[in-house]
Amino acid sequence: IKEKDVVEISNASVRNNELHLTAFSEIKKSPENLEGVKTERVYEIRKISELRAGENVKLRAIILQMFEPRFFEVCPECNSRAIKEAEFSVCEKHGKIVPLKRAITTLILDDGSDNTRAVLFTEQIKKLTELEPESESFLADFISKRGELLGKEAFFAGQIRQNKFFNNLEMFVEEMREINIDELIQELEK
Repeated sequence: IKEKDVVEISNASVRNNELHLTAFSEIKKSPENLEGVKTERVYEIRKISELRAGENVKLRAIILQMFEPRFFEVCPECNSRAIKEAEFSVCEKHGKIVPLKRAITTLILDDGSDNTRAVLFTEQIKKLTELEPESESFLADFISKRGELLGKEAFFAGQIRQNKFFNNLEMFVEEMREINIDELIQELEK
């Protein structure tokens, strides 16, 4: 089975918008061809005060706080977290590897109804800051850029998850877009 294959699944269940398979479930390639399948994620427009775990949402919010990023290493083959052993890194699947450096940061977003924590990974950090997390000067540049971004309003889209450590909801940001005032006026007039 590979990406874009049609599959048949039996003896599975759906919980919190996730498909769960067990030892009794069956998944196999289907001979059928499906037309018109939506491949892009659909985001519901929500206020922060209305968020629920498992939802894919789009928020219009202001960046209240940006925390310094933390770095971690991943396998270049499968993107699994690399384990540091002595002078080298190891992937559970691929053994000894030369890892890729990745970044993670947290924002606090507010839309006037409430605020929430938002998590951004390397690609989203690049889009938001227009900086390269792999560069030597990234941390210093990030601190300078943070001053420009605090108070900025934008659209943020992603999945809402329950943070078990802090027992609160947070958004895993997948997309960000600057606000186009003309489009926003047209949208609000509808």
